Amino acid sequence: MAKARGKNEKAGNGFSGLALLITFAIIAAALLSLVALDAVFPFRRGMGAERMLFFAIGSLSFLIIAFSTILIYTYVKDYLELRSSFTLALLFAVVAFLMLGISSNPLIHIFFGVYGRQGFFSFLPFLFAAIALGILAWISRK
Repeated sequence: MAKARGKNEKAGNGFSGLALLITFAIIAAALLSLVALDAVFPFRRGMGAERMLFFAIGSLSFLIIAFSTILIYTYVKDYLELRSSFTLALLFAVVAFLMLGISSNPLIHIFFGVYGRQGFFSFLPFLFAAIALGILAWISRK
């Protein structure tokens, strides 16, 4: 029994590096997709009086990004070991939550020249939350 356990732990460690690489690739793809969106829908505006409130509320996006990154790594590693469609669906849902965190991050808004909750970025977080919840609802019904 101890031998089998050691063997499984070794196999899991072999996937850790690949899972970490895939996690970073997903994050890079998420960031690049927002750059592509800016190219298609450019929104440039000046900074308004709601700046401080915007940063206070938007700071929660950093937590969403951090937790999503941890979960993406975990689910990629689990999927590489288990090849489960449930794990894959959870991975897609967490990627949608990562996109929610990125699209609601005030630094991303500043980068794209959008300050406050106007324009295209006002509905993106809701879109990604709806996608994530739809995936979770779908996999829960399976």
